[in-house]
Amino acid sequence: AKAADEYLAARPYCVDCWAEGKVATATEVDHVVPLSQGGADDASNYAARCKRHHSAKTARQSSGWGKGRQNR
Repeated sequence: AKAADEYLAARPYCVDCWAEGKVATATEVDHVVPLSQGGADDASNYAARCKRHHSAKTARQSSGWGKGRQNR
């Protein structure tokens, strides 16, 4: 989506890799608070992450890969 693309263009590095002292390109916009839990769908609730960190966070939040995701 356009908002996510603009967010990544302004924040090109994964926040988790950066916190680990590494530099990796962010390829995905994560909703810090999932939409299914009432999180906002705007930049106030976004975090730029690489695929590895986004997948790991999603798995931790849902107690399994992809289980926290609602059908769309």
